[in-house]
Amino acid sequence: MSGEDLTGKSKLVRNVITSWLSYLVFLVAGFVMPHQIDGQLGPAELGLWDFCWTLVNYLSLSAIGIGSALNRYVAKYRAEQNIPALQQAVSTVICIQIGLSILVVLFAAIGSWYIPIHFVDAEIAAKTNLSAVIAWLGLALAFQFLFDTSRGIVTGVHRWDYFNALNASCYLVAVIGMLSALYLGYGIDVLAMIYAIMQLVQGIFRSVLARILCPEAVFNIKLVDRKFGLEIASFGLKSIVISITGLLAIQTTNILLMYKLGPVALAVFTRPIALVRHIENFLSRFTFILTPIAGTIESLEGRQKLKDFVVDSAKYGLAFSLPAVVLFAVFGHHIIELWMGASYVEEYLVAILALGFLLPMSQSAISRVLIGIDEHGPAALLSIVSLTIFYPVVWLLLKPTTTQDFALLAVVPLSLVNGVIVPIYACRRIGLSVFEYVSRAFTKVLAIGIPLSVSLAILAEMYSAGWLLSIFLGAIYLLAISALYYKFILPVTYQRQLVGFVRHWVLTVVSISGVDRALLRAYSNHIPILKLHGVIDESDTGRWQPTWDRHTAKQLDQVLAELDKRFNFISLDEAVDMLRGIRSMQRHCMVITFDDGYKNNIDIALPILKKYDCPFNLFVSTRFVSERQPFWIDRLDYALQQSTEADAKFQSDHIDFQFELGTREKLAESYKNFRRQSATEYEDDYLRNELISEFATRLEESSGKRLQDEFESDVWSQTVLVSDLQGMGDRDCIGAHTVNHVRLEGINTKQIDYELAESKQTIEEWTKKSCVHFCYPEGEYAAKHIEHVKAAGYLSACTSNVGVNKQGDDEFQLKRIPFPVGITGKEVRYHLLRNILLKPGSLFV
Repeated sequence: MSGEDLTGKSKLVRNVITSWLSYLVFLVAGFVMPHQIDGQLGPAELGLWDFCWTLVNYLSLSAIGIGSALNRYVAKYRAEQNIPALQQAVSTVICIQIGLSILVVLFAAIGSWYIPIHFVDAEIAAKTNLSAVIAWLGLALAFQFLFDTSRGIVTGVHRWDYFNALNASCYLVAVIGMLSALYLGYGIDVLAMIYAIMQLVQGIFRSVLARILCPEAVFNIKLVDRKFGLEIASFGLKSIVISITGLLAIQTTNILLMYKLGPVALAVFTRPIALVRHIENFLSRFTFILTPIAGTIESLEGRQKLKDFVVDSAKYGLAFSLPAVVLFAVFGHHIIELWMGASYVEEYLVAILALGFLLPMSQSAISRVLIGIDEHGPAALLSIVSLTIFYPVVWLLLKPTTTQDFALLAVVPLSLVNGVIVPIYACRRIGLSVFEYVSRAFTKVLAIGIPLSVSLAILAEMYSAGWLLSIFLGAIYLLAISALYYKFILPVTYQRQLVGFVRHWVLTVVSISGVDRALLRAYSNHIPILKLHGVIDESDTGRWQPTWDRHTAKQLDQVLAELDKRFNFISLDEAVDMLRGIRSMQRHCMVITFDDGYKNNIDIALPILKKYDCPFNLFVSTRFVSERQPFWIDRLDYALQQSTEADAKFQSDHIDFQFELGTREKLAESYKNFRRQSATEYEDDYLRNELISEFATRLEESSGKRLQDEFESDVWSQTVLVSDLQGMGDRDCIGAHTVNHVRLEGINTKQIDYELAESKQTIEEWTKKSCVHFCYPEGEYAAKHIEHVKAAGYLSACTSNVGVNKQGDDEFQLKRIPFPVGITGKEVRYHLLRNILLKPGSLFV
């Protein structure tokens, strides 16, 4: 488990997206199956099918959430590396689940005998073989209980992607089997049998998967522990109680409606309910993932990080649910009509159910966090007591006689309990004020969502939107709200995860199709030059970590291994000779360059380069080597991280900049903005560097800590030694990067000539070799600077312009591609193609 993210946060985006994609199977099946049952067997049998599922859903409460609760313990014990406790938990839960599955079989047997006689018309019961339907669905539930331990293990190791993929695959097979049975003339009893068989198959496959993903989670009868059994039963009971208020409200309403209005009315009512539950289940694919993450965050990172996680989770919960609910409220009647026919459309029913579920759905995230930290017991009791009070009160007030009345009966108590009371309690338990929770979690989402949603509703009403216009308006709405969410709601960390997920699948498609190889072959007579800065050993992170990205040794090795299959690594000398026509152009060549002159380039990167026979090309800013000083970018970064000042503010005649020190992510973004702004506002780089150095000194004096004091042993900021540059190989090139790492655009003509000449001369004295290559600091240059570089005796100059180089290109404007950060070896092909073929600055840079 070394190096693994045990919190699961790094897998959050992938797990959520794969969960959503896999749920599409259930979503499509949810549309197809009721329509086919209605068409083949009639609305009465569809109503009975819904009724049987209502009974099974009630029976599922007997599991008291033990199997699913196990994931919290698996995640917790793996984070603590407590394998004996993990094995004890798994062994105990397996025994409990065996007992529960036997209990379910007994209840199902009793129900299959008693219910057809006492609760349903005897003729209909006999026609549909209702006893067999209840028995088979009960057996399916027993199989689910029997193998539910494997669910807790797979999700406890944060592999929701595998879990949901397996669920979706097995359910797809079950749906295909049930549809085949319908077309062959069989009834709902055979559908129930097929579903039960697939539950058994799915359980067996999931158990095998759990064994592969978590081999330490073995069963041992001797480890079964009564005390832990009571603990997880208590935990599961609290979890199921806090989660079942929605189930109780809906299923109770279904039963009351059936006996008051009949099975046909129930079939009409349950169709929009089913669609709303699809939205709820779609959201739950996100909220369920929060439970094991919340527990490990509290264990490893503390309560403050947990508060931030709660706020973010609630924000995303509202962001996900709002557009889905709005679209369903506005266009749901179209969906029902297309799906089931005009006879299933009830005026206002869809809008009541959709909007009524918005509040409880959007607040489900905070309940899942409470479960993750095992503080949900009182909340569970509060929710069930509140529902018990509110539901009868709403019944007495409404005295329902129509499906719309029953819709209000379901959603009003649910909104009060899960949408208001439980979140207020949770905020107090976690230590958040309600005002802070609401303002931080909902303000931005509502500011984006409400104007767009109101506009959508007005446009749909104004133009009486038909199908085509509805699809167009819905698509525009989704695109607009998604773009605004990405920009203003999604943090940079999750943006990167999202981009990484998309990049992975795009790469998979282009790799399988061979498009990537074909395009790279088309550019085989071009020379890509990759640029890097620092490279560190991930096992030795030092006493601090820069906020700007560095590459790891492992990643460098992986990427070079992949590139080595397709490219010949050459030196900058060889590349320039090819571009100038002095040397014949070879195909599939590549150059790797390093900027600035960090010592980790020598200690860590160079051995990896030599492993792949890759020449070492390094551009050095000489003063930081000779005077043994850190670059200001590192010095200020370090000072800001060590600063005790709550108000780190840089003030000058040009800039008035406030740094945000609240979190590392905020500091990183703030520091990036400062560097960008300082480069724009200062025309004199010497003055810029002087003022920034003075600011860093003030912060150092305030905190009593200086990077300079740790410089010679620091893995991040230490620059190369002169001795490191002596004795380089014949194909290795040491180039100049000015003396003071200043932009040529930011200094005058005399200073330019000094920076160019002095750095060149110094490097030649150190290496006893000609220094003929230059790199523009920060990539900035103008046409006039090229003449100065030529006059100083250089033969080439590297820029930060993105692209590849071909024969005939200006060797003093060599284009380079940033070496990718945080991607696997295979993904580097995508990165190269993106930078070769697309314009810089797009999403996938």
